[in-house]
Amino acid sequence: MKKMLAIGSLVGVMGISLAAVGASVGTDATYAGLGLLTEAFDVVKRQYVDDVPTDKLMQDAIAGTLSDLDPDSVFVDAQHAQDWKRVGPAGIGLALTRKNDLITVIAPVDGSPAARAGIKAGDRIVKIDGLETRGLPLWQAARRLSGQPATSVTLTVAREGWTDPHDLTIARKDAPPPTPSARELGNGLLYLRIPSLDTGTARDVERELARHPRESLAGIVLDVRDSPGGDPHAAAGVAGLFLGHDPRDTDAPIVVAQTRSRAPHQNGSLVATGTGAYRDVPLSVLVNRGTESVAEILAGALQDSRRATLVGVRTFGHAAIESIITLPDGALVRLETARYVTPAGRKIDGTGLTPDVTVEMPRADAASASAPSDTPAPDPQLQRAIDVLKIGRVVGAERN
Repeated sequence: MKKMLAIGSLVGVMGISLAAVGASVGTDATYAGLGLLTEAFDVVKRQYVDDVPTDKLMQDAIAGTLSDLDPDSVFVDAQHAQDWKRVGPAGIGLALTRKNDLITVIAPVDGSPAARAGIKAGDRIVKIDGLETRGLPLWQAARRLSGQPATSVTLTVAREGWTDPHDLTIARKDAPPPTPSARELGNGLLYLRIPSLDTGTARDVERELARHPRESLAGIVLDVRDSPGGDPHAAAGVAGLFLGHDPRDTDAPIVVAQTRSRAPHQNGSLVATGTGAYRDVPLSVLVNRGTESVAEILAGALQDSRRATLVGVRTFGHAAIESIITLPDGALVRLETARYVTPAGRKIDGTGLTPDVTVEMPRADAASASAPSDTPAPDPQLQRAIDVLKIGRVVGAERN
């Protein structure tokens, strides 16, 4: 199982030294703020009822500064800097974030132990093996969820609509990441599932599509629900299959996304790659709250180009470049330093994408987590995506 899946989504990570970033901005406001911080620090040191170590106060101050920025920005002290990304060889297949100070599921990985146990996007993990998770850093949660293959971890899970949390004991498993798959829906329609967008995904998608004669395709339902994390270049490759132009007409690049940052070197465009072999096949795209990061980049590009109708509910809303900055004492800061926006400049991070056709899924009942069934549940989102392909594309008409 990919180790990043236990942690959540990192669209892009780079190592940066403090010297490369440069010293802090030396404005009067900055120094005034530091003076106030120093005074507050001195008051705590002299007057708090207990004697708190100076290094703990300093680390807590830094951690507090980052915690209010976004769920993924984090400070890791020098003591833990070497092992904060180390996780066990097996996991349960969850992409995680922090919401209201609780560990929250972005999405379970297709076919993973967590998915088979009934974990769903939006579930809140209240405890891990009895340990309260409120305030627990994501990287520490990831380490606790991982371990040796065939060992178990017990999660206490809360879900909207449940009266009380449920305990679920899940066996860890070392498994390869899921790959795209396709099946025929009848009447020339094809269902294409992309559970994650990683290195090689575009090649795998093209291979799946090649098994179905191009001339027989009346439409494709592209499913990127519960598809977290990934590699932005995979979005460029998949988008290129559906957005690519005939090179005899133009060689102008097709923009899939843009990056926006205060650092000029991080501003740029993500350009579609691929043959454009399916650029004329009608397309519907299924999205939900677990559509996150690279899947949002792909869906946003297809929506902006009016190439596809998005069906489902608003996406998660996280598409950013996160940098790892090393501090002088060896501590680390993980910080969002750039964000992806759609080709039309629409913000994804913090807002998500609104589908053209909104369709809610039936709420899962309390028994579904403890007793998952092999019987497929009704899927009104898929049915609506099929209807859209049959009657013609809908763009904006039902968008909230």
